[in-house]
Amino acid sequence: LHPRVRRQRQMCIETAYKVTGAKVKNPTVTYVKPKKNVKKVSIPATITVKGIKYQVTAVSKDAFKNNKKVTQVTIDKNVNNIGKNAFYGCKNLKKVIIKTTKLTKKTVGKNAFKGIHKKATIKVPKKKLDAYKKILKNAGISKSVKVVKSKKIGKKQKKNRNSNRREKAEGNLWIPFSAFFGQIYENLLRKMKFVLKSIMCDP
Repeated sequence: LHPRVRRQRQMCIETAYKVTGAKVKNPTVTYVKPKKNVKKVSIPATITVKGIKYQVTAVSKDAFKNNKKVTQVTIDKNVNNIGKNAFYGCKNLKKVIIKTTKLTKKTVGKNAFKGIHKKATIKVPKKKLDAYKKILKNAGISKSVKVVKSKKIGKKQKKNRNSNRREKAEGNLWIPFSAFFGQIYENLLRKMKFVLKSIMCDP
């Protein structure tokens, strides 16, 4: 099995999901509850079970209700529904990253985010900032909770960053390599010159 598939299967065992759509082309599941004592939770875009790929399209009602352990949650791009009281009473939840652009006032349940940490930060897609501020306010966040746009790295920036990393890596590799062998080559030349000079001067 591919390591990624193995990890996802393990995640399915530890984390509860419920199949909500069994269509052959587009099967879906709802995230029901996290595994015990986890602090950072990622609700993925998809999971794979027995070779079948499911889209994770919802977070169940009461999924994290009164969870005192969780401090960070990432909600991926395919989630279009967050149930009533989903994160209610998560008083230590300080960071929420929302990647999906599919949420609406109707699909985010009552008190879904009520009672999260008073100084929590919720990062949302740039184009949805204004809309999500209203939606999250209706979902119970306090006035002290910050809703901000997430920074997205563009393709060009990623390419440049990867290029810079490669250059830096090559620099770290080649500079000491050339310096080391350059010194050996220099010493070798000196010895050869000395030997040749000795031979030529020898009667």
